[in-house]
Amino acid sequence: MFMRQAVARQSGFTEDMAAKVPNYENEDLPASIKAALRLADAWLGAPSTVSRALIDDVRAHLTQAEVVDLIMELWKNSRNKMY
Repeated sequence: MFMRQAVARQSGFTEDMAAKVPNYENEDLPASIKAALRLADAWLGAPSTVSRALIDDVRAHLTQAEVVDLIMELWKNSRNKMY
């Protein structure tokens, strides 16, 4: 098991949740997970689509520390794809 998988499981992420990610908008995932996935989709797919409404939605469901952590992870992973 990879370290990220262990941390995800310790944080409550399950295989059932992972199976729902591809169609997350239509699944019964928590609102905070959906908000984070919307941001990830926008950031990784077309960063110019990260709107004020999306940011407000993310902030409504995640703490400031969670938002910073998520953005840093997205930035790190998207930066890896540029080279």
